[in-house]
Amino acid sequence: MESNYENGLGRSDIVIKDRRNRRAVVIEAKTAASEAAMEKECLGALKQIEKNQYARKIERSGFKKVIRYGIAFYKKECLVKAAEE
Repeated sequence: MESNYENGLGRSDIVIKDRRNRRAVVIEAKTAASEAAMEKECLGALKQIEKNQYARKIERSGFKKVIRYGIAFYKKECLVKAAEE
């Protein structure tokens, strides 16, 4: 597991790697100003993963599957969106 690790063109929040099965998860987390803004923040997190190419470096290092998650928090609420492959 890596946190705030330099990856692609920036720093991804969390990366979890399963080296044995060559799988990884990239997670970008955001805080929302309101419950209504959580969807927008999730989508923004997913766009950041793509824009900054966080998964690309992992894929280049031989990982066959990289799952991307955008997470938004508002108080005690949480919304998670996965990128479509």
